[in-house]
Amino acid sequence: MIVSKREWDTPIREPWNLLIKQCLDAVDRHEHLYRSSGNGWHAAKAQDLRWYVAELKDWIHHQEAVTTSPCPPNMPETSCREQCC
Repeated sequence: MIVSKREWDTPIREPWNLLIKQCLDAVDRHEHLYRSSGNGWHAAKAQDLRWYVAELKDWIHHQEAVTTSPCPPNMPETSCREQCC
């Protein structure tokens, strides 16, 4: 069995997991409705949701980077890295 070394459920990600899943389910639903009806509105809404999820994931990654930084929050990271690394 292969075990991933990556932590997928961090304290920052956990509150967003259900919302992301629901958005991806909505993308699937809109895609299905677009394919069955040909209504382009559903394709556009699916794309809007994809963009939203992508932006949300970028924001989550940024929050994780900020909170896991070894630098104190009031010290610019460049100054901190010059002192510690």
